Amino acid sequence: MPRVLRSKLILLLVLVLIVSTAGCAQKKTRKSKSLNRTEEPMRGGTFRYFLMEPLILDSAHVQESEGIQVAKQIYDGLVDYDPKTMEVKPAMAKSWKSNKSATVWTFKLRKGVKFHN
Repeated sequence: MPRVLRSKLILLLVLVLIVSTAGCAQKKTRKSKSLNRTEEPMRGGTFRYFLMEPLILDSAHVQESEGIQVAKQIYDGLVDYDPKTMEVKPAMAKSWKSNKSATVWTFKLRKGVKFHN
């Protein structure tokens, strides 16, 4: 390979390498003045969240994460769980009990809640 062509090829490769790595630099971020914010959170507005289309919206049959996320926004359950302790806690029901064989459950709903299916 002629020396001039080889030099141009090396120069071209170096330029391509410089241009391709230019986008890899870290961006400077602003530091928060205070980690303990005392200002009120913003109320109202629109929250936009990307989510793939769920396969099904029937809360009894959702299986994939997208369906579960949507179902939790549009349906309220009788009970929920504490994500830290994984213990069952009241949601729409304020209390519940079962018979001795746990085949029949009785839920007492919070005031103003109507059950429907």
